[in-house]
Amino acid sequence: MSPKVRRVAGLVLVWLVGLALAASAVVKFSGVAGDSGDAGGFAGLIVPLGAVELASAILLLVPLTHRLGLLLCTAYLGGAMAASIATAGLPEAIPAAVLQALLWTGATLRTPDLLGPLLVRPAGTPPLHPPADEKTL
Repeated sequence: MSPKVRRVAGLVLVWLVGLALAASAVVKFSGVAGDSGDAGGFAGLIVPLGAVELASAILLLVPLTHRLGLLLCTAYLGGAMAASIATAGLPEAIPAAVLQALLWTGATLRTPDLLGPLLVRPAGTPPLHPPADEKTL
């Protein structure tokens, strides 16, 4: 895959997730999301959660702040998965997990070196664990 195709595919995936999060926030603001009973104990927090979700989506979609938006959307979706599992069970967490997977797939396609510092040690850095024959007691 050429770098241009990879970047465009990454942008499409990131924008799909960002727009999905923004649409979800609009639903939260409209009050429709609060009509589903107690909403797992989060009924009073629907509008603030929508504000956090919308702010995270906007930061994700603005090129200058997309890395911060990526971190905030990751945290938001992780919390959504945890809340869904705690209140409704594992199957309810699948949509947030799918969005999270699409988000990180798009982000790494868009910026291939995004995870580089996490996965590769800089040259000259000693290994975390010395070989077995060099261990001292």
